Amino acid sequence: GMTITQIRDIRNVKLWARQIFFWRTHLDIFIESYFKIKLKDTQRVVAREFGNADTLMVVKSRGYGKTW
Repeated sequence: GMTITQIRDIRNVKLWARQIFFWRTHLDIFIESYFKIKLKDTQRVVAREFGNADTLMVVKSRGYGKTW
């Protein structure tokens, strides 16, 4: 496939910008769509925060913090 670095002419820059903004602010949706996996509700919350926060601290229990 073609990567973004191989594309020299982007015909609709505004559409690309909106799409990139959406994926960055909805990281949970991107992860499920791109990697074809189903996130748990708590994973969705953390992923969404990663996409929207400048600083993030996630505290989880010992077992859950190691389990995907």
